[in-house]
Amino acid sequence: SDALWTALSREGGYLDQAIANLPGHEQAQMRLGKAALLLIGHSGIRREEAVMAKRGRLKMIDTAGIPLAELAILGKGLKWRTVLLPNVAISALRDHWGDRGQDFDDLAQAESHLLSPLVIPSTPQATEKHLQEEGGQAQGFAPGSLWRIVTRTLKAVAADAHIEMTVHDREILRQRATHALRHTFASVAVGREG
Repeated sequence: SDALWTALSREGGYLDQAIANLPGHEQAQMRLGKAALLLIGHSGIRREEAVMAKRGRLKMIDTAGIPLAELAILGKGLKWRTVLLPNVAISALRDHWGDRGQDFDDLAQAESHLLSPLVIPSTPQATEKHLQEEGGQAQGFAPGSLWRIVTRTLKAVAADAHIEMTVHDREILRQRATHALRHTFASVAVGREG
């Protein structure tokens, strides 16, 4: 629902509360989940598009005094489209980049993926994908890996007993996944037009 999405995604909302309630060494992974959720939920892009999104395709704009960002995405049918992101999503991405030790505003990072792992497993596949020299550019996720991060984040928020929310909302968060976020975006967008 629109109310649950707002409670989850707003500044100081459920995601921020869940991050604050974690020990310091666990907060970075939850901030990654927040960045992924806000990127997908506010733009309506598919997880396959989210994992391919790069910093160089993101342009900050100002619309009637409201800071936004335009993100060019290569979507289905290999067609480019542009989606808008609010400042709260950009702030979440900035925090995630800080956790990665990268400067979000460094234009030399144009080929870095917006979302990238914080910890790289020691498997040969992960090493090949993420630890190859790419001019210092961060490599992204596989869509299934991003799905696991998003669902794990939503379940962690739902399980946090320090956050005041209804049992019903907790159950919804436990069962949500990235595809449902696209529907949330569509419902909220249509509701604002009506």
